[in-house]
Amino acid sequence: MNTKEAMTTRAEQDPCILIAAEDDDRTTALIAEIVIQIQPRITHVASVEDARRAIKATKPTLIIADQYLEDGHGMDIIPRDGSLKTPIILLQDEIEPDRMIQAMRLGVADVFEQPIDPDAVIAAITRLHRREMIRRRDERRAKRLRRMSSKLIRDRRDLRQRVDLICNDIVVAYRQLAEKVVSSPVWTATNEQPRERAR
Repeated sequence: MNTKEAMTTRAEQDPCILIAAEDDDRTTALIAEIVIQIQPRITHVASVEDARRAIKATKPTLIIADQYLEDGHGMDIIPRDGSLKTPIILLQDEIEPDRMIQAMRLGVADVFEQPIDPDAVIAAITRLHRREMIRRRDERRAKRLRRMSSKLIRDRRDLRQRVDLICNDIVVAYRQLAEKVVSSPVWTATNEQPRERAR
């Protein structure tokens, strides 16, 4: 592991949480409780657009999204192509079956109904952060393995090319040596001597 990877790994040990929720008293209370119990790095935004920008900028290990944001619904943060791997906790005023099914299809990790029990949310944050750390660790290992495999394939190809060049050089050198031997006077005189008749 290089220095950059080691620094990244150490930085990810603490939860980096993106909270997408309107700036109201219950959001403030939830953030305060999370900070007291977990001491994570927190980014707070109030709109879907800001949340999307923050995801790219901060690469959070967990996203908490409220049902209603300034410009849409908390679930609008999730891209429909499945490209977002970060676990999401959704906060709802009430859990409707249809919306719950949609949330599960989009990959929402957990859903909490208002009023929120901070301890339950913190337990979910801890569990999901641990799971996300394992996923990211496995992803880093897979990337390192792919890089090592690619390097091994390149090295084998280079070695094969070098061996081919050496073999070609040996063949050319052997041919040149054989031609010199055949054209030498000693070889010519020896082969041109008449054979004695058998008695």
